Amino acid sequence: LDDVKEQLTFYKLGEGGGPFVQVGGDEQGQIRSVSASPVDSKTSDLIFQTTSSYISPSKLVLADANKIGTDDYMVSELKSLPEMFDSSDLEVSQQFATSKDGTRIPYFMIHKKGMKLDGSTPTLLYGYGGFEVSLGPRYVTSVGISWLE
Repeated sequence: LDDVKEQLTFYKLGEGGGPFVQVGGDEQGQIRSVSASPVDSKTSDLIFQTTSSYISPSKLVLADANKIGTDDYMVSELKSLPEMFDSSDLEVSQQFATSKDGTRIPYFMIHKKGMKLDGSTPTLLYGYGGFEVSLGPRYVTSVGISWLE
């Protein structure tokens, strides 16, 4: 995690089985949930990658680990949950609040594209934090239909 944004990074063994060497991935954290697993780690460099965000439903793609960092990295989209609300006019941004003791606290805002961040827009605030459990970005249809659309 990078300021509670997920960062997918790929490594390979160094020459002669030496230390791992980074070969690609996100240059900085992304506001989305992501996971990757091999199709068959013994016979193939293909991986399954799943992504989801606040405004994009879960998507499963087939990717080629040998092409990380190129435009041909994603081989094909295999499955995607349907979009249940219109997110075309929405964007997600990360902001930071400062606590009384000076700790920077990251948070995400989902808002209309181009919205002025001047404090004049009514806001629904939801927060959770406790027991070392965090809530990552996820597509929630009821929130999208009720509050965002």
